[in-house]
Amino acid sequence: MTKLIEKVRNAMSTRRAVFVSLVVLMSVAGQQALAQGTPVNPEYTFTGGLFVESTSTKLTVTGDVPGTEIDFENELGLDDNANLSRFKFDWHFADNHSVRFGYYGLNRRASKEIDTEIIFDDVTYPINSTVTARLKTTFYEASYTYWLMSREKSAFGITGGLVAMSNSARLTVEPEGGATTQIDRRNSVDLPVILIGGSYRHMFGENILFTADATFLPSITYDKYTGSSTNINAAVEYEFLQHYGVGLAYDMFGIDFEAEGNNSIAKLEYDIDGPQVYFKFFW
Repeated sequence: MTKLIEKVRNAMSTRRAVFVSLVVLMSVAGQQALAQGTPVNPEYTFTGGLFVESTSTKLTVTGDVPGTEIDFENELGLDDNANLSRFKFDWHFADNHSVRFGYYGLNRRASKEIDTEIIFDDVTYPINSTVTARLKTTFYEASYTYWLMSREKSAFGITGGLVAMSNSARLTVEPEGGATTQIDRRNSVDLPVILIGGSYRHMFGENILFTADATFLPSITYDKYTGSSTNINAAVEYEFLQHYGVGLAYDMFGIDFEAEGNNSIAKLEYDIDGPQVYFKFFW
């Protein structure tokens, strides 16, 4: 499993370096043109808000023996409705160019008596044992948009980006019957997800802004990696006092990923969606 994780991390580092280099090159080139902010695309925008999310996490880690597909919410008792903070920064650095950087994450823990045997990374968790599950999921987002249409009241562009997802799982159990040996296993999978799609903005009147972003990774197979992903966001914002705004959004992110290494397979199915209330500052 160590070799598999190392390969995934190396792929992540390589793709992240390529993407960051591309953003830097575009930023340098953009300095040749003076950025002209518009009502739908201010030069700088910072957004922070609270999500009320519904989550679904299924993880399978197979070593020398087949692993069990574990539903962390239904089988291990993790809360499937969680509050999390999300932060985004948008920079409209040239007339038709902008970049976005974002972060959000979840850290959950629960204990539950399992009614079926679980095999996780070659470790067996027996039936009727009380398993403590810890799951930490973190997202780092970077994207670039080229605005094919950029007007004062509306804009449409092509977006490409990277979501770097880190998923760390740990299962611990104290067997019943007076046994003192603790069963403890942890596994960490880092996934680089490249997404492409479109972005749309439209201003209604002087204060109401509608935004929509949709990016996808169609099901692809490369080397020993197979995966697909979808990320959709729609929001309505009310702007006031020239530099401030509040918004209501609905966000959805889903990923289905499998990586095969030397006698090892890691498979993750993850879905998160729900409403967001947020505040923004722009100038």
